[in-house]
Amino acid sequence: MSFEKPTQWFTAHAVAEAIQMPRACFADEMLRETEPAFDRLGMPLVTSGQFAYVFKLKLPHGAGTFAARAFRNYSPDRARRYELIDEHLRAHPVPALGTFDYDAEGMAINGRLYPVLVMPWIEGHTLDVYLSEVFKRGRESCEVVKNLADDWLRVMNDLREAGIAHGDLQHGNIIVEAGHVRLVDLDGMFVPAMRGMKASEVGHQHFQHPRRDATFFDNRLDRFSSLVIYLSLLALAEKPELWATYHDENLLFTRADFLSPDASPLFADVTAIGGECARLAAELKDAARGAPEEVSDVLATESVPMKSKLPAWMNTGVDMEVRPRTREASRIDVPVQVLVRDEATMRVLTTAGVRQVPVTPSSQNVQSVFSGTATTQSVWSGNPAPPDPFAAPLDRAQLYPATWFYAKRIFCDGSGWILLFGFQGFWRIFEYLLAVSFPVAMLLTLMLFTVIYLLAGYRRAYKNLASPPTLALNAPSLSLTSSSVISSSGALSQANHNSTHLVGSRTQGIYHQATCEWAGKIAPRNRVPFNSSLAAQDAGFRECKVCHP
Repeated sequence: MSFEKPTQWFTAHAVAEAIQMPRACFADEMLRETEPAFDRLGMPLVTSGQFAYVFKLKLPHGAGTFAARAFRNYSPDRARRYELIDEHLRAHPVPALGTFDYDAEGMAINGRLYPVLVMPWIEGHTLDVYLSEVFKRGRESCEVVKNLADDWLRVMNDLREAGIAHGDLQHGNIIVEAGHVRLVDLDGMFVPAMRGMKASEVGHQHFQHPRRDATFFDNRLDRFSSLVIYLSLLALAEKPELWATYHDENLLFTRADFLSPDASPLFADVTAIGGECARLAAELKDAARGAPEEVSDVLATESVPMKSKLPAWMNTGVDMEVRPRTREASRIDVPVQVLVRDEATMRVLTTAGVRQVPVTPSSQNVQSVFSGTATTQSVWSGNPAPPDPFAAPLDRAQLYPATWFYAKRIFCDGSGWILLFGFQGFWRIFEYLLAVSFPVAMLLTLMLFTVIYLLAGYRRAYKNLASPPTLALNAPSLSLTSSSVISSSGALSQANHNSTHLVGSRTQGIYHQATCEWAGKIAPRNRVPFNSSLAAQDAGFRECKVCHP
């Protein structure tokens, strides 16, 4: 493998595929022992930003959780910048920033080495999500937001004393953890050793000075955005209804407000609050009219709240319990019964292993790909699906009638949704056609959907022309060595291939007969064979509601 500098790097799908095999993906020994968090579709949980994809990695037995940041494009001085940032923060630590580890050749994707940034996972919510939940509690939220504003001043003071600037202060880079502010995404950070360099980015447009460019890069970089955020928090603490009126891809203020402050209704509403909000609104107006280098420091006029002298574990901010928002699937412990060989290593999944189980509520209408607890009913009408009149083996003369029947069934029972949403090129085609003509886009989309369903129906009908084939348990990414299984005591015992007649899905938590059509849809790496229904149920799997194994 070699480290290359392409102009366009990998897609989110490519890095998600690689990160599913940590031993082959990462160079760091600790990261090689991790397992990615999965979403409800069984894919690695990913957050896509403007410059990077962020994945959640977990060590076994709760030993640690990390955020792995895979960059979306090449930057010639990224390694040097992170080296300077690391050196400065080691000498001048800032609690809100935490620690990180940058490896210029730490991640292998499609046979090439790429950089990866790893830092401890912060169990909190981005500022906008946190505020959205807090404001659902009514007036009691005001005290929480006021204390958040005080903590914001403390964090800004820590940055000033360290002589650094974050460079991209915005709601998506601010995490609220136990009532305290944490900052992430250090790509645009300034430290004194970078003086004379240009900024690698210019930040979020709704938080930065309207005339900021890459040439402005020093320790004054955060003055405008810190004032925007502090004033927004103070105004929301006094007048929470501003959130519903002005919040979108921002907190309150937008770039349009900075370009025309006198014509901005938000500036008028904030000024009408009076007191400190009116004074800071006037200060922000003046800052927006001037040059970004001339913005005054909000800490020059605001007194920084004293830090508590209590130990950190006792010093919790005024917080409010916020319902978690996550696409991550829940985890349960299962005694997995198969010896797995992948491209990177041989590993035995024992009772210490875990299986990702989606938590999407079960439906009573469809054989759900998430829960697997439903019956075959139409998702549109709720009526039971008609019995299958085409038994296997199928008469060749019935191939085309069976195709229409199965296409209609796939459409009605919802299983065809995977075909539609799994067709990655569809959305690009639709976007292009939509730009040309809306009627043409809708017509061609309808035709495309019809073709996809007919192909799916034909595939199912064609499989019934002959007797159901024997399930091949050996696959490139999942091979069973002599059909070895692990007994409850952990000892390997030999079993005959013919006795393994049930197949479970590690991601869906459902087991099927080997001849079930749903068993054929399980990815090879997610197959788990069982000798009996009892063994599958003991492992935490549920039976398929189609084949009833």
